Amino acid sequence: MKSNHHKRRNLSAEERALWENVRRTVSPLRNSTVNTVPETDEQTIEDVFGTPPSERNVPARAPLSSRPAVVPPFLPPYQARPRPALPTSPGRIDDVTARKLRKGRLEIDARIDLHGMSEFEAHERLYRFLVNAKADGCRLVLVITGKGARSGGILRNTVPRWLGEAGFRALVSGCRPAHLVHGGEGALYVRMRRTRPGDLR
Repeated sequence: MKSNHHKRRNLSAEERALWENVRRTVSPLRNSTVNTVPETDEQTIEDVFGTPPSERNVPARAPLSSRPAVVPPFLPPYQARPRPALPTSPGRIDDVTARKLRKGRLEIDARIDLHGMSEFEAHERLYRFLVNAKADGCRLVLVITGKGARSGGILRNTVPRWLGEAGFRALVSGCRPAHLVHGGEGALYVRMRRTRPGDLR
């Protein structure tokens, strides 16, 4: 175990001379005395200058690990304003609307023909078409896919699924196979979604 006892060291001749020079330049206060260096060799640095600060009984500071932690004030997590939920798939255009379209009582505002396009091209063209149709205020549009006699009806089966994707659901609210006068199974009536606050934010 390490001892706390400090070994006292005697003043050297050079240290004695330095102390005498310092003492001569200091004017003593009234009723006070200034330590002088006695001639005995037993005088030590501690006797003249006092105990070093490092060896005084100074209370040690508590280590950081034992100090109480500073807890910041509670901040509730940010919660964004809930947005209106969109349906997971486009709805179906009702019979009354389909009948009016068939009889010409409702106009088709725009149409696009995807027949003969690849899936990649058709997907891109359809999306751009619907974006523009919504911007133009269209309400009902016609999407021609073709019956796909040679390709197995790829676009005819795929386009309705595309309309259920999130990007398309923000644009359309329903679809339905067209009447024979508008292409039958090779075409779709598509109803555009009305713009309401929060739909596309």
